[in-house]
Amino acid sequence: MAIYNVSGTQEDCYPNTTVLINRFDIRNQKQLSLVEQKLFSAFIAAAT
Repeated sequence: MAIYNVSGTQEDCYPNTTVLINRFDIRNQKQLSLVEQKLFSAFIAAAT
């Protein structure tokens, strides 16, 4: 039986945040989510 640990880690996050390190150097989760949403929408539009 596998035992899973759900404890959070900040290993791949900017210091003192829970925001993953990203190519845009955005350190605010709300801003990052908006940028990701726009990029995803643009990608889908370009694919059709």
